[in-house]
Amino acid sequence: MQLDSVDNGIAKKFLEDCQGLTLGDLIDMSINFKKDNVEWRDLPPALMLTTVIPKLKKGQTPVLEVK
Repeated sequence: MQLDSVDNGIAKKFLEDCQGLTLGDLIDMSINFKKDNVEWRDLPPALMLTTVIPKLKKGQTPVLEVK
């Protein structure tokens, strides 16, 4: 709800993309992704939630630009 209250479009999309996932699901997906992709271990949580998690939920492989 707090995320939705400061919505600039990204929050609403995140909430839609993660519909049906529990907080535990989000945490597990984040941990497993970072464990399996050590090059993205330091990925900020916001990027995990707005970019990686929605793609994982759709069964897609996240492609991120590593700088």
